[in-house]
Amino acid sequence: MPQIDGTNGTWDCNVRPAQSGTGLDKITITFTPKKGTACKKIRLVQTCKPVAYGEGGVEIPGPPENWYKADDPPLYRPTSPDFVKDPDGRVQYIDHLGCSKDPYLDEEDIDELRDGASRTTDFPVVIYPSIIKDKVKKIVKFFVTAAICVETGEILGSIAWSSSSTPNEEGKIKLDPSDKEVPADDMFKAAMREYVKNHTRRRPADGKIHWRCPDKVDGVPKASPFGEEVPEGFQKVWLALDAPRIRLSPDEKIGGGARFLNAGAAYDACRQSPAEAAIKFTWAGGQDRPIAGVIFACRPIAAEDIAPHVEAGRRFTNDFIALRLYRFPPRVLSGFLSHLRKLSPSRGTPNNPVAMTLIAGIDGKRPASFTLSLSRDNVTAFARKAAGRAGAEDMRLKGLTYLALNLGAGASLAGRR
Repeated sequence: MPQIDGTNGTWDCNVRPAQSGTGLDKITITFTPKKGTACKKIRLVQTCKPVAYGEGGVEIPGPPENWYKADDPPLYRPTSPDFVKDPDGRVQYIDHLGCSKDPYLDEEDIDELRDGASRTTDFPVVIYPSIIKDKVKKIVKFFVTAAICVETGEILGSIAWSSSSTPNEEGKIKLDPSDKEVPADDMFKAAMREYVKNHTRRRPADGKIHWRCPDKVDGVPKASPFGEEVPEGFQKVWLALDAPRIRLSPDEKIGGGARFLNAGAAYDACRQSPAEAAIKFTWAGGQDRPIAGVIFACRPIAAEDIAPHVEAGRRFTNDFIALRLYRFPPRVLSGFLSHLRKLSPSRGTPNNPVAMTLIAGIDGKRPASFTLSLSRDNVTAFARKAAGRAGAEDMRLKGLTYLALNLGAGASLAGRR
């Protein structure tokens, strides 16, 4: 049994070959942390990158659905929303089954494990007959298996292995390399961020971020989609590395939320409790490309929090492309509201192509909103002033820079700290 000594623990990898072509190779992976490792609970997470080859070992480009005779290959259906692509167009995703809530692999022999170890067994499947197109002569699935601290989101170590399948031989597994760890690269991290973005939501019952299954079973959403609460340490690592994207869908109830009678009431309510407030900026003018909107808030925001405060009509079309979420401390968001109020935005004129929606009570306690309009110069002036209050945290400055460049007059915020 190959054993790999890693930075924070030991990997035991047992590959059991199939018997005379009657089954699949199986791999059992166990990670045991070193004594003194400051993590109470460790679980395994795995990415998969499938690559297809044709005659002469020539790689066949394109996503996995291009290799299947069926239009919607069932093996990849649950993972396709979580695909990320490398520079060569190969997809990579967190390996999971349909309606998985969290990214962790199923554990085995939990009662037998000691010293905080985690174990899983895998036997990758590729079914050729009647499913794979004739031009595909081999499919190799490249895996990176990582040990992750559940509480903090820290990657404690990772290894790489692969499974190769042909029409005559399924699932031949090998460690690559077999003697050392392989650092989780940017693609692993991108796939993890995409999964976390798609599989977490704030549960209305307690207002906290939980793992959530976004998949449907036979076209019907799962009755109890929420799983365990996502620890704050994990959120800081995987929800803060990039601005989360909020995507509204036709399934969301659009509009119908309560409205303030005037802008002053909206500003006052937001400043009274900035931790439960949000400021949404939407490009509502003419355009030759999609422009994702921006939300500034203190806490994680879900699509269902925003949908009631989106108005129907072309003015808010860009809200359905994506909304970038950037988080700020309450005192900073309160300062933003003061700056915006001084700009005296209007209820809407042709010269003010940016729709700004103030939302208060976003924690679910009588939320209400009010929409105003800003000129591009207004947006730039706000972003420049706000950059001085945002501090040196890169993601906050990225949010203000994105706002200025895409919804403002296109001016850089360089040197505005």
